[in-house]
Amino acid sequence: MKATTGPRTEINIRFPEFKERHTKLKLLDVCNGGITNGVFNDPSKRKGAYRLVNVLDMFGTDQINVAALTYLHLEQKEFERNQVKFGDIFFTRSSLVPAGIAWSNVFLSHENNVTFDGHLMKITPNLTKFSSEYLAQYFRSSQIRKQLVVRGKTGTMTTIGQSDIASVELNVPSLSEQRKIADFLTAVDERIGQLI
Repeated sequence: MKATTGPRTEINIRFPEFKERHTKLKLLDVCNGGITNGVFNDPSKRKGAYRLVNVLDMFGTDQINVAALTYLHLEQKEFERNQVKFGDIFFTRSSLVPAGIAWSNVFLSHENNVTFDGHLMKITPNLTKFSSEYLAQYFRSSQIRKQLVVRGKTGTMTTIGQSDIASVELNVPSLSEQRKIADFLTAVDERIGQLI
């Protein structure tokens, strides 16, 4: 798992074998079931059966590190409403600084006992049309980060809600091109990681 310390520059990569125009969408269009909030993270219920993705798990890696997750006790029905599945993407809801809102990360594990904190928002991409690996990298690109940050509301903290991220404009290639771009960017990141 490599470190992810800040926004990626714009993703304007094209490969010669792909000629199709990119599709203009809103962020909500890539979701199965909309945008959801997570569970209340009650510190008194830390000894449970379910792993919990929280805000701290969002930073420093290119995907959620399941081994590092803490545990939480939940009733079965609440867990089922908030279960995390392969390909889910999370966004932070608030931050002390505007640049910290709506930071995204992706869940690429097949563990089936994972839920997520209410300080996060989750989308479940339609995996027949979208690559979660691609979307996670795209959502961290400078062109998408700019759209997200400008939608934040600043008070004591900067916050962002579901309706704010739902309308972010995307320009998405075909699924096969998404996969090729994601593989290319992952290989570049791994190569950079070896040089550091």
